[in-house]
Amino acid sequence: MILEGALSGPWVDELQRAVERCREAGLAARLDLVAVQYVDARGQHVLGQLLDGEVEIDACSMFVAELLGRNRP
Repeated sequence: MILEGALSGPWVDELQRAVERCREAGLAARLDLVAVQYVDARGQHVLGQLLDGEVEIDACSMFVAELLGRNRP
């Protein structure tokens, strides 16, 4: 999945639903966060939960990498 812009408000819920649909279909959820420019506190929390699960990040900006405590995008 490619995310762009802001991960906040209703978009956090939409991300959770999209990941759940992938799981229900037996697909691996992979996120491309390169174009994400803003993540609110709830978005950060949900991303952390997803990463603790089976969701992987294909790519992300330095901003998102720092926010999530990752060493590199």
